[in-house]
Amino acid sequence: GCAKGRFLMRAATTDAQRFEASLSTCGETRPKRHNLLGLEIYAPIVEEALRWTATNARRVQQQRRDDASDIDRDRDDDRIKGNAVSETTRRSGSFYKNLHFVACNANVTLTNEWLGPVLANKLSYVTILFPDPWSRARHASRRVVTPEFVKTLAEVCKEGTRVYCCSDVKPLAIEMQLTFLSGAEGCKYFVLDEASYAKHGEATERELEESCARAETRAKELL
Repeated sequence: GCAKGRFLMRAATTDAQRFEASLSTCGETRPKRHNLLGLEIYAPIVEEALRWTATNARRVQQQRRDDASDIDRDRDDDRIKGNAVSETTRRSGSFYKNLHFVACNANVTLTNEWLGPVLANKLSYVTILFPDPWSRARHASRRVVTPEFVKTLAEVCKEGTRVYCCSDVKPLAIEMQLTFLSGAEGCKYFVLDEASYAKHGEATERELEESCARAETRAKELL
């Protein structure tokens, strides 16, 4: 449920270093740039997100061309002065090839042949952000987080994969957490990340006023 993709856009741009640093606690021992994939059921929103990505990618390409001479000069200066690679040179590697969006139903797509195998054992972090609460009882089965979804997600996660759930409907946030921790078909696939929950799981007074609740779990080794 990435909607227009603002969270992932920031993770790929202004908050890239912060995002990558947070993944160092997910069992990632070697520095690398992660691929970011947003899944959203509403195709028009995905098209808008892809347009943003393409537009900014072209902007970055142009900026890289404009900075090429500056980068060359920086490198020459570094060689002369014996300095480390300059900040301008480091920034030149920033690009948006690691960000993409797909219009799909996550409950279905993770089980099909084209996406499930691609993601299997490669996920470091999964975010489920403000899913539709489907408040009416007869629509509850349409919610994203169900025991079946938890089982399907666990099958493509690796041990240590984090799952972050966020909702502005507190009962739904509690339900999502319980569903992840309860598992499916008698198997528990996720455990509560106690340290992270102690730090982020309890809403602040401001968040309580905004009715925002969060829960974070971590995948454990599949039984």
